[in-house]
Amino acid sequence: SECSGNACTSCTGCAAGKYKIAAGNQKCQECPLNTFNTKTSSSSFADCTPCGNGGVTARTGSTLASECTCPTDTYPAEGSNAASCTTCPVGARCANQQACALNDPELKCDGTRIQGTWERDA
Repeated sequence: SECSGNACTSCTGCAAGKYKIAAGNQKCQECPLNTFNTKTSSSSFADCTPCGNGGVTARTGSTLASECTCPTDTYPAEGSNAASCTTCPVGARCANQQACALNDPELKCDGTRIQGTWERDA
């Protein structure tokens, strides 16, 4: 619960993206980078869920899996939450090796569709 200061008489649950492991007058802690926590009133660091397989967040205290994004050389795994990234296959890597065409809805690198027959998993 969120309660700070010596004159604390009542507490409220931690907001999503935060946790507090013990009662007391310390503030709730934000979940670290590259994690998220959808729950309110969390009392465990374990509620901070890692983005998984290379996923990153832009800030601490993230509250949704959709705040996890994949680095440019990976792409979001289909059929799973946004917190899971998959390494870009060799044939889908753009010429600069820093981007993945599978992140583009039209499977393009620099405006040109990648070669071969590609399908997204359902």
